[in-house]
Amino acid sequence: MPEVAIIIPAYNQARYIGSTINTVQQQTFSDWELFVVDDGSTDKTNEIVRGFLDDHRVHYIKQENKERAAARNNGIEKSSAPYVALLDADDLWHPEKLAKQLSTIKAQPDAGLCYTLADTIDSGGKQLHNSYHWRTYSGRVFDELLRSNFITNSSVLLRRASLLNVGLFDSHLPVFGSEDWDLWLRVARQCSVCLVDEVLTFYRVYPENTSSEQLLKSGLAVVEKLYSGAERLPDSRVTRSQARANLYLLAARLSTRLSKSARTRLLMLGVRNYPTCVLSFWGVDAVGRIVLPSLTSIIKGWVWRLKHWRKS
Repeated sequence: MPEVAIIIPAYNQARYIGSTINTVQQQTFSDWELFVVDDGSTDKTNEIVRGFLDDHRVHYIKQENKERAAARNNGIEKSSAPYVALLDADDLWHPEKLAKQLSTIKAQPDAGLCYTLADTIDSGGKQLHNSYHWRTYSGRVFDELLRSNFITNSSVLLRRASLLNVGLFDSHLPVFGSEDWDLWLRVARQCSVCLVDEVLTFYRVYPENTSSEQLLKSGLAVVEKLYSGAERLPDSRVTRSQARANLYLLAARLSTRLSKSARTRLLMLGVRNYPTCVLSFWGVDAVGRIVLPSLTSIIKGWVWRLKHWRKS
């Protein structure tokens, strides 16, 4: 049995899926099996993936379109390896990603999930200057995750036992986009989380990404599911109002396709849910992006350069 099962859901990703599979095959750790779950693609995804099937570790599964949560679950259920790695069909990995994660999570037996830092790349694979990491967390991070989803889906390696203990992706959420956050919360509520503090994952940013508006709607659905109408959880300091406010702040920060007035309305919805949220790090950042976007962009650029200069 392979040690790691890699799950890639794919819907009309013919443009990128070949590069993504290549980064799996280039891993220094080779004891893996890959399940590409084609979620009803109508482009040449099928044709491109089949070109990799001469590698006995690569498996292709075709299903009717059921959304990515169901596609990931299908791949997980078809696999049996003790560790499960998640990878989106348009993202990339550093060659040492799996090797370093396995070493890290094996050294921490109470950890159910291991993630890495992630930088953003454009449609051509070029690293973007808005790649930076304000904060990272490890250990018991349930409250930190409730405040903000800082874990990139394609960076995640899970113990199968931990995953099965909390359940797979929720394929019945009313809106998709934050189904990964829903799963991280369930894992982090039961287990510790560990981090490989290196950029080993590359998240592709392009117009077809899930919109920030959809992420907001999906995130609000996750919060309502978690709190079930209550204002507090017995094992968390984060209230339902705080969690909702943080989602509105995130949308106000990232909804660049919306007008300034529309983003301001999102900010005010956050304030309405939790008035002091505007004084938080994310609140100040949201105000800066709306009121002084050019200055904020310059500051981000200098932060990115400084962080990468220190690492060089």
